[in-house]
Amino acid sequence: MTLEDFYFISQIVAAVGIMLSLIFVGLQIRQNTAQSKADAAESAHRGLIEWLNGNVNADIAPLVIKSNTDFDSVTPEEYVVIAAGTTQLLLAMQEAHAKFLDGSLIESRWRVWDKYAQFSIVPSVVAIFEQRRSMFSDEFQAFFDSKIAEGDVRPRMHAHELEAFKKSEAAQ
Repeated sequence: MTLEDFYFISQIVAAVGIMLSLIFVGLQIRQNTAQSKADAAESAHRGLIEWLNGNVNADIAPLVIKSNTDFDSVTPEEYVVIAAGTTQLLLAMQEAHAKFLDGSLIESRWRVWDKYAQFSIVPSVVAIFEQRRSMFSDEFQAFFDSKIAEGDVRPRMHAHELEAFKKSEAAQ
């Protein structure tokens, strides 16, 4: 075997090594992309879960009901509570929407948010959104406006919600 044969063999081994390295890098990129999408979904859903944990409870329920049956009757103190909770929800929804648009939140995970946006078209949320519209991206404004246009912006109260509202009003 000549020195030239060793040279060609080393070139072939080097080429095979480069090919294997490229395959490995491709697999790593695919794995990282999948992990990034999983992280994006988890992060988006954590935002909704945190909002639900912080804003859906027996103490605030009468206020939510009141703000969605007669938003104009909400006191300034009640408005602060409703506006803070609603803004937190809208910002979490905007973050999920941005992740969906950039492809890091897959469509099947986005459907949770899309449905929640549809359910959020109630008087208090629409009023807060309109008052704070400039806080949100143009893309999210267009998305939420489309949900408002599709929806029926009026209270959608169940019988037990209406009963709780009447009890809270009587107690005051």
